[in-house]
Amino acid sequence: MRRWAILWAVVVLVASLLPAGPPSGGGLPVDKLLHVAGYAVLAWLVARESSLPVAVAVAVAFGLCVEGVQALVAWRTASVLDAAANLTGALAGGAVAAVTKRLYAPDGYGE
Repeated sequence: MRRWAILWAVVVLVASLLPAGPPSGGGLPVDKLLHVAGYAVLAWLVARESSLPVAVAVAVAFGLCVEGVQALVAWRTASVLDAAANLTGALAGGAVAAVTKRLYAPDGYGE
């Protein structure tokens, strides 16, 4: 399953480095919602193979690295708000992973 986390990280990286189009969504923060969703999925996928703190830390660190790379690319910009959305997504993904691990764990797991 680790390959799914790596594949998803590549998808997020490529999407984050493509030239950004004009804002859309009629005033909705669509880009921030995409950040939250992307990093939630990443944290959830990593959590399937590791502990929850490690999964969240990996997703947050990856998000910070992507923002750093965006600062170096002429057609993208790094953003504190994007980093905050990445963090929010990583935490949300960790929370979902915690719930699903608890729901689908063998009896007595985590007690």
